[in-house]
Amino acid sequence: MAEHNYRAYSLKDMVKVKKYFYVLQPILACDWISETDTMAPTEFRTLLDSQMRDPALKSEIEKLLTRKMTGQKLGEEPQIEIINQFSEEAWNNILP
Repeated sequence: MAEHNYRAYSLKDMVKVKKYFYVLQPILACDWISETDTMAPTEFRTLLDSQMRDPALKSEIEKLLTRKMTGQKLGEEPQIEIINQFSEEAWNNILP
């Protein structure tokens, strides 16, 4: 499912913003598991705070998270380059 979400949004100029969470969650969970050899937490904020080390990227993700938490509609918008670049690099390391 995560791979499908990644492939579906990464090829388009306009993306459904909520898809970023569907792609980022498993990437961060994989990092967690790799580092701790334990089951990853399901709460996105916990994963973000523990696994995201790039402050600029974390800031962009936090903006989206804030929008989501305040109930803003997360429809289609232009791709967010910093998130796309991170996702592309991560999935290239995860997927065969």
